Amino acid sequence: MKKLMYKVVNKLTHGIFLSIGISCPLKYKIDEKTIPEFGKIFCFESLEDAIDWGGRPFTIISGIAENPKRITCVSGNARLDRNFWELYESKKRISVPTLPSPKGTFAADSFTPTKIVSRGH
Repeated sequence: MKKLMYKVVNKLTHGIFLSIGISCPLKYKIDEKTIPEFGKIFCFESLEDAIDWGGRPFTIISGIAENPKRITCVSGNARLDRNFWELYESKKRISVPTLPSPKGTFAADSFTPTKIVSRGH
């Protein structure tokens, strides 16, 4: 299933964006699919949710998320991201520190940015 979603990123140079808040940041480019080395890609169901989470100082891009699923918690320790995703995907009890996920957070298999929605200040 594919769905239009929103992603909060840092803008680098030459049209490349970098994810924020994870131990292994992913790079994004308009019209190019990004697939994580492990785990999933966090994205938001609505622009409002993306802005609420941290959109003002950051850039928000919209794009197509593949197989997005609502997620209720996120890793509470960036150094344990890989462990978090291994436990999450195996449906085992998550035994690493977690935090409640921000409102409207989904986890997707991939994300293909289609446009810049909001530029950071």
